Amino acid sequence: PRQVVWLMVIANSVLPMSMGAALAGASAAGADGLFAPGLCLVALGAFGGLIVCLWRRRIAKAADLLALTAHSVNENRSVFTASFLFQASAVAVTLVVAFLACLFLATDSQLVRSPDLLPGADGVQGDHCVGHPVVCDDGECHEDLSQVTTVPCCVASVGGLGIAYTVGAFLFLLWATSLIYALKQFTISGTVAQWYFSPVGSSTSGNLMRSLRHGLGPQIGTLACAAAIKNALGLLRGLVNSAQPRGGGCNILTAVYFVFQGLVALMAEVLETLTEYAVVYAAVSGMALRGSGRVVADMGKRYFGDAVAMWAFPETMLGTLVLYLALVWTTLMGAGTWLLLLGDPQGQTATVAVSAGVFSVSLLILSFFSGVVLDAVKAVFVCYCLDKDRHQISRWDMHEAFSAVPL
Repeated sequence: PRQVVWLMVIANSVLPMSMGAALAGASAAGADGLFAPGLCLVALGAFGGLIVCLWRRRIAKAADLLALTAHSVNENRSVFTASFLFQASAVAVTLVVAFLACLFLATDSQLVRSPDLLPGADGVQGDHCVGHPVVCDDGECHEDLSQVTTVPCCVASVGGLGIAYTVGAFLFLLWATSLIYALKQFTISGTVAQWYFSPVGSSTSGNLMRSLRHGLGPQIGTLACAAAIKNALGLLRGLVNSAQPRGGGCNILTAVYFVFQGLVALMAEVLETLTEYAVVYAAVSGMALRGSGRVVADMGKRYFGDAVAMWAFPETMLGTLVLYLALVWTTLMGAGTWLLLLGDPQGQTATVAVSAGVFSVSLLILSFFSGVVLDAVKAVFVCYCLDKDRHQISRWDMHEAFSAVPL
């Protein structure tokens, strides 16, 4: 865990400051336009270093919690198989819904006469149709009546029912995939919570299936509501981003819009995080979403500093670790390929192709495992807070990791 902290410090502080200093040095040597980006990178790195310095003890706690959570996941290895199956189910649902939408569009469409055809019998010549070309000048398009070109004889016209079904299918797809991922979070949280509150050395057999039955049974409404809330927040963010003022420039309207966009993004992030932790607490306690959200909100107020640290730093540290491992493995495989094909005229192309493939696959696989650990981190933190509220110790190692800074 300490090495992961140093990786995060290098990636978020040392590396940006070094790149910024290099750009500023190049600007001083005569390169134009590099001083401002270099200064911004130096400021960004300095800000990251300041955050790490001020939160160093909580960052250390987050790193220790990551290591202990990895231990809990190692004792419940079935969560990896379950997580893979959940993601495969999301892909399958996406393919089925997309296929049905395309099929319905094809069923509800019909061929009609092309509106670009020339009027009268002159519209058909031989085995093709002719019409006037569309010419665009300065963003304005019009039909050039002085020229004749080949155009499609018929075009497909989709009915209103097909369009409505496609829109509904898209919204259903968003909700269904969110529901699957909420069920994944619920199952992992319930499995980890049963491990956390069981006596040390107890068998973990059956924990995952028990949690899955709870998610598919009495708690399916909670998960469906959580998925709908996350979808609504995502659509809200999309609408705000799409309403960006056109034309650019710096004026009062643009400044107000960016402030409003930032506030909406912050509110959506807070509500999404609250919803995720409410799902975790529902998996631990069996409460409904509204009650779980109220309890989690109160818990966040009591342990605000640690809650913010657990929200921000574990994901950053794991993301840095995943990127570092992927880059190291890609470098090794790329160097091995280059040495193997030394002297081959296609060696450079093959090395680039192998490196790109290795990096993509490594990043995908490592991100999958880190995602499972991050889901478990939320459950472990909620269980620890429950211990603190009840003045009990269920796992000595967890409390030792948090004892560095009294809450």
